[in-house]
Amino acid sequence: MKKILLILLIVGLIGVISYLVWNQNINKREEENNISDIEENLKEEEDIETRTIFPIAVGYEVKILDLKSNTLSSIPGNPEAEVVFGESVDGKWLIISEGKREVAPGPSPDFFLSGWNLYRVNKETGEKLPIVLDKNVIVAVRSPKEDLIAYVTHTNGLWLVNLDGENKRQVVPDNIVIAGNILWMKRTGEPFIFWSSDGKKISFSTFPKDYKGGDMWETQGVGLYLLEENEFKILGEDIYNVFNVWGWYDNENILVNIAQPFIYDPEKGKVLRSEGSGLHLVNIDGEIKYLIDLTYIGDNFGSSISDIFINKDKKIFVIAPVGKSTTEDPLNQDLAIMIIKSKEEFEEPKTVATGFQGGCFKKFASDGRIIYENRDGRLVIINLDGSNPIVLPPEVKPPIYFAP
Repeated sequence: MKKILLILLIVGLIGVISYLVWNQNINKREEENNISDIEENLKEEEDIETRTIFPIAVGYEVKILDLKSNTLSSIPGNPEAEVVFGESVDGKWLIISEGKREVAPGPSPDFFLSGWNLYRVNKETGEKLPIVLDKNVIVAVRSPKEDLIAYVTHTNGLWLVNLDGENKRQVVPDNIVIAGNILWMKRTGEPFIFWSSDGKKISFSTFPKDYKGGDMWETQGVGLYLLEENEFKILGEDIYNVFNVWGWYDNENILVNIAQPFIYDPEKGKVLRSEGSGLHLVNIDGEIKYLIDLTYIGDNFGSSISDIFINKDKKIFVIAPVGKSTTEDPLNQDLAIMIIKSKEEFEEPKTVATGFQGGCFKKFASDGRIIYENRDGRLVIINLDGSNPIVLPPEVKPPIYFAP
């Protein structure tokens, strides 16, 4: 009997010791997980904090907008500029416009007789150095990988230049690249030229082959410049008046919107071929894949796309006004967002802000948040679900350009 009790006691002690060891391991794992969660949260906070700083031009002066404190600060020397096109890779230099553009006479404000000069200015010291002095820059966008700037001239050609102004060269001929007026009233626009995330390709909308000037929206195809091959080509150039480029879906596919899906032969008086309208993916080899047609989604949602943002997970976010402003009810428009994951998987548009006037400013910021003009004429930045609204300082107002 004593032996049995002794054996039971030993077994019990072994069980207690095993439990204590197991519990200690569980606690250790939970502690490690908690540390990992804390580190991940801190990393997210760091990422968010780096995106609270926006260099912009306010009242023809370069300013730094800090969303954390919602304040504006100046740079030494108070450099003047109409546009801040972005920053250097190391964040020390700002790429800014200099001088004034000369708008071409006529009904469209999208054509120019001259452009800006391009300068870089040191954020800490205010030192200002030239990059391009030809008075021909309309849009400039830095490569995501290096201090290489792609810019469009007022003659609609594409050029490349280093941040220090060296190695300037034209890579796409004139009268091909579409780049609108990024400071026109409420319709402050996209840069219209897009770097791929690997920094090896540039895409853009193109004019028709026989373009002689006129309608800025007379688009023909998707322009593609390959840096490593030093090669320029047009994808889908036989499709007339259909393509608007919205950016890179990934490093091989360009997101475009086909608005008028046909090829019309005026001599024969008939449509030669028809494509489906809506969002498509155009491969760098020219293959076109249908994604989704937004025309009939929601309350007139797809008829007037305001902006598109593509995140790292290849989700496509589209914002557009819904409803219709009238003279009697000018604040009858709302802003809705739609998320597209694939051809088969997408969410119905959801309202994120209300009470808009027709034609008001609305676009994505570089981090994917939404900037819009409220009914009081103030710019507001919100999260994708409409939460955390920040009303920007009153000096920050359209027309204004937020660099991609």
